[in-house]
Amino acid sequence: MPGPRPRPAGRHPDPWRARLGWSRSSGRSWNASATMSRRGGQRDSRPILDKPPDMSGVPGFMNTLPIAAPTTPPPGMSITVTILVAVISSGVVAAFVNAVSSGMRANANARRDRYAQAVRYLVAWGEYPYRIRRRTDDEPKTLSTLAARGHALQEQRAEVAGWIAGESRALSKIFNECARDVSAIVTPACAEAWNSAPLTKGSDMNLGGFGPRGVDIIVARMERACRYRFGIRRLMWSGLVMRRLREWQHMTPSQPQSTIGQKAAIEVEARTVPATGHKNSEPNHERNAA
Repeated sequence: MPGPRPRPAGRHPDPWRARLGWSRSSGRSWNASATMSRRGGQRDSRPILDKPPDMSGVPGFMNTLPIAAPTTPPPGMSITVTILVAVISSGVVAAFVNAVSSGMRANANARRDRYAQAVRYLVAWGEYPYRIRRRTDDEPKTLSTLAARGHALQEQRAEVAGWIAGESRALSKIFNECARDVSAIVTPACAEAWNSAPLTKGSDMNLGGFGPRGVDIIVARMERACRYRFGIRRLMWSGLVMRRLREWQHMTPSQPQSTIGQKAAIEVEARTVPATGHKNSEPNHERNAA
């Protein structure tokens, strides 16, 4: 196999590298390994550089372009930018605050409606005996309407109690106590109303001394408790809220709520006793005999 073709004398191994000014005497380090030539698998005597060449002396490259000196903004430019950033930031903050306040206002309105529904239930449950007592007949339709009203009130109580239990532990206790106290005086009054005859005259609508006593005091206690779920008082600890409500309850000039139901039951029993007075006279006879 013939050897490699001889290179003409005085010719650089690589004309392209010669144009860039590369030579063996330029002081650059050469790689000791030689590349294999594509011609017959013989070694190529042209060296390989260890590091990329310096392109600063080659015209047309980006690193040879002159770099513009940094320009300083006008004196009033920085103040204008600062004011613009402040205006944009204030607008964003104002929008955020407005969104938060709108959400809090909507939540407060929904909470106010729910607590108003709780107070409405207590008042409606206290008025239920009057509806029964003022019925004008004992027709099945009338009785069914009154019974449906009672069932609706019980369902409303369960709904209100469930919502308040998830909203405030202190208010849940207060509402359950108020509902229990109202039921203690309403239940005997309902029994008396069902046992009474229907009213047939307009003058009979004036019931006189009939009706549960003390419902307004219980409703006022619930209304006072609702104040602690709005404004800055909403942040108060539930234990402190309960303590304040207990103190207000003791300061109220009224009879203890636990005895309201007992007194109402005694009044109902006294009204339903026959006029002959046999039931009340028996203890007197026994006392006289003793």
